[in-house]
Amino acid sequence: MAHFSHQNEDAKCNYKTILEREKYLILKNNTPAFLWTKAMNMANYLININPSIVSQNVIPEELYIGKQPNISHLRVYDCLAFVHVLSNHKNKH
Repeated sequence: MAHFSHQNEDAKCNYKTILEREKYLILKNNTPAFLWTKAMNMANYLININPSIVSQNVIPEELYIGKQPNISHLRVYDCLAFVHVLSNHKNKH
C-alpha cells in the first residue's frame, strides 16, 4: 500500500480545502448548526464545478458528464473584499 501514499496526501489536501470552505460558509455567516451538512455539500459542489489544476484546468464535473455544467443558478454569497493600493499610487487628495 506504500505506493498509494501520494493519493492519501491528495485526499487530505482535498478534505482540508472542503473544511476551509465549509468553515467560511458556517462561521462567517453565523449559520445555524442544522445547516452545517448543507454547507459541507455546497463546499464540495463548488469544488466540483471549478477548474482544477489536477485535471489541466478542466472542470471535474465536465470530465465526469462530458459537458460543462450550467452555473447560472449561482449567486454571490456575502462577498467581502479589500483593495490593496500600492504606495506609489496613493495620494492625499
